[in-house]
Amino acid sequence: MGIDGFAHRWESMACANRYPSMGFWILPIFGFSLSFRARTLRGLIARASNGPEIAHINPYLAVLWRRLESGVRLRPGVSLETLNIQDSSFYGHLVKAWNTLHPPDVECAPVDYAQWDVPTILIEYVEGFLPRWGQPWTTVSNYVEGFLPRWGQPWTTVSNVVLVCNVEQHWVVCLLRIDAWEITLFDSLPSPDRVRQLEPLSRFIPYVIAKGGYLNAKSVAPRFDLMPVVSIPTDDELVQGDVHSCGVFACMYIERMIACDFPQSSSMPDVEEYRRKIALEIFAHTD
Repeated sequence: MGIDGFAHRWESMACANRYPSMGFWILPIFGFSLSFRARTLRGLIARASNGPEIAHINPYLAVLWRRLESGVRLRPGVSLETLNIQDSSFYGHLVKAWNTLHPPDVECAPVDYAQWDVPTILIEYVEGFLPRWGQPWTTVSNYVEGFLPRWGQPWTTVSNVVLVCNVEQHWVVCLLRIDAWEITLFDSLPSPDRVRQLEPLSRFIPYVIAKGGYLNAKSVAPRFDLMPVVSIPTDDELVQGDVHSCGVFACMYIERMIACDFPQSSSMPDVEEYRRKIALEIFAHTD
């Protein structure tokens, strides 16, 4: 049964106020719930098809994080002890701070990054108080309203941190390899300008790491030099064939990092099918 057929069946069940396998009529309130869930499923699919929207990315990152936590169908060597997935808001906070220090349309002046007051919210990420990855959602409305309280993990427990970054309306994935002092870039639409565009990350992240206590916890001498950005080899790239699927490809890159059942070469799933998979897996975490 296709997605539309699946959603239509739920809507039909809601209109009849009954559930076929039970063979009896149920409360109208449950019928309303089925109709609402069917409409929400359609909405998830639509959002996952709209390209660079945050609407489907963070919820699917939460799904991948829970898979990482469960240890089910992971690549050898991948676990919560080796990889830490962050939500897309982290990079958004970096860009906001960057734009404050580098306002547009003014004479270019040198910036002393050492005097930058690292926002508390960024420190909370390093300390593990953010992101608030949720338990399985108790209602569909949690998809819109946010996750139920559950903390992330401190960066001190793992030196490989996955970030999803919206760079000038384009989604990319960055893997912070803190011990190697390097950022690995996964980009589905490579551009020679991407390293420059990621400067808020490469210049600010050393100060965020230091302020968050990472270096002290690791007994490592402080360093504040730029963390270089290095693209993955061309043969490993997943290249989008349009200009609006970058968010889907960002999800693909992260799933390829962790999942043993995801193609490990440059081959990839059908994009439209993957969009539907995103919607269904998000939806599967509602009750």
